[in-house]
Amino acid sequence: MPNRPPVAEQEAKANPRTLPSSWRWVRLGDVIAEAKPGFACGVRDAKGVVQLRMNNVDTRGKMVWSEFIHVPDPFQIPAPPYADQRRVAAMLNEQMASTGRTRKEIEEELDAVNKLPAALLRRAFNGGL
Repeated sequence: MPNRPPVAEQEAKANPRTLPSSWRWVRLGDVIAEAKPGFACGVRDAKGVVQLRMNNVDTRGKMVWSEFIHVPDPFQIPAPPYADQRRVAAMLNEQMASTGRTRKEIEEELDAVNKLPAALLRRAFNGGL
């Protein structure tokens, strides 16, 4: 990998957007552990890196060398400090757990409602009403 200046030095030149003071610019490769299918980058840069897409593989599984597009390198994204990321992740985890608990309670209530007609009919036929 070529020796590049730190992202912070490039940020002022390449990214006129301002970030909260505690955020910083990072290279995408520094924060992505695994790439999965999704939308392609819309920005093109003839001097950038090759972006592999579905179109780069033909129906026989061979690479289509004439269809490559180039995207800026480094592709940068704003990233909050790690402590903020962990705090947001913890909040989201708690909200997901709360949603799961609420869903379970609703499913249990729905099950009880669905059993109600049968219970009422049993009581009626047994003289309980």
